[in-house]
Amino acid sequence: MKQNIRLFSTPNSLWSKLLDSNPQLFREIQGKLKTRNMVIAARSRQLLSLLQLFFC
Repeated sequence: MKQNIRLFSTPNSLWSKLLDSNPQLFREIQGKLKTRNMVIAARSRQLLSLLQLFFC
């Protein structure tokens, strides 16, 4: 899968400013922030919200 690199591509972005002091953290976040993972997280949250609506 392709990484979502648009977030990290601009040098003046908020991520670059916040994570400039810790490059290892920046690399780890870059590796984990993939479109597939974001879609899975969003879908699972929607499913949990729907179940909560029906059963609570």
